[in-house]
Amino acid sequence: MIGTIIYLVACFFAAVVLSTMLIVFRPMRSRDDSKPWKTFIFMYLLCLAAPYLYCEGLTRLYGKPMKEAIDQAYASARLDGPLRYYRVMSLSGDTAKAIMVGTDHATWGGEESPVMRVTLMRTGESDWKAEGIEVLTSGRLNQDKFVFPPYW
Repeated sequence: MIGTIIYLVACFFAAVVLSTMLIVFRPMRSRDDSKPWKTFIFMYLLCLAAPYLYCEGLTRLYGKPMKEAIDQAYASARLDGPLRYYRVMSLSGDTAKAIMVGTDHATWGGEESPVMRVTLMRTGESDWKAEGIEVLTSGRLNQDKFVFPPYW
């Protein structure tokens, strides 16, 4: 929760800086009819959405060959519920980082959505192997780390 609040505040300040630069460097003849609040709202929404769009794009382009390795990594995590979704966060050469969001039973009786990061290594043309798993957020496992961008 704190990570999401930090993300929202950081996007707010980034939008202030970007919209200020956009408004200041706009030509004088178009400045009189402009509405700065519209520019700010557009930049704020863009700052919020850009990391998610990047991860969604990577997942759509490169995620299918990684599915088997991610399923095996999730199975080794010993959680009670199924894998809800995964997203490819970065891809560099033969190494990729992805997050996995699953379902687990919480200690208070409900369900929670633990988030784990997995490092994947390419072993062949389209074969991937999970190298390591790190639990980022989980109430039952007492983990609470920052996830950028926030997934839950």
